[in-house]
Amino acid sequence: MCGRFPRITKEFFRCHGSSLNPVRVKKREGKESLFFRDCSGNHSLPIVDGEEFIYPILLTLLNFLQEELGERLIITTGHRCPAHNSYCDYTSYNYGSKHMIGAEVDFYIDNMDPFKVVSCLEKFYGAPFSRYAKGNLNVRTEPWYNDEVFVKLYLPDEGRDEDNRHSHPYLSIQVRFDRAKKEPVRFDQKRSEHLLMS
Repeated sequence: MCGRFPRITKEFFRCHGSSLNPVRVKKREGKESLFFRDCSGNHSLPIVDGEEFIYPILLTLLNFLQEELGERLIITTGHRCPAHNSYCDYTSYNYGSKHMIGAEVDFYIDNMDPFKVVSCLEKFYGAPFSRYAKGNLNVRTEPWYNDEVFVKLYLPDEGRDEDNRHSHPYLSIQVRFDRAKKEPVRFDQKRSEHLLMS
């Protein structure tokens, strides 16, 4: 337990795919339609060194938030396998989602101002975040970042993919830097497909 609530582990990051979901169709003018089928949801997390893996900093941050704020944190998207990632959002923007490599999480805390949650993350790091003002993103609010993470706020009319069909504003945390390996975290297609499918 983490205070009043269950401690968040990598089990909370399981892919939400289901073979019961209907096929999604993307119609393209002058071209054949594309069909997207969801995964079964019955597979592993990303595999690193022979074990299921989620970046540890995500677990650390989520448990810190839950304990500091005293409210249950709801994870809406943890890991997505490539099939479920395409099913949720087949836009080119989503192609390189870090959800596929266990380096991104979407979440909200019910009835809590997301800016308060960001302030709590700054408390964890002991320093204010920088703001990303370059634009060309799928959110209106300038994201926050430091050397290790990148944080985006999705307002109620933004980011409503198949995993986030709710009315809450939510936050997304992406890992930018791997402390253990001392290297940047980048999406890799081959790595994203390294799953134990059953």
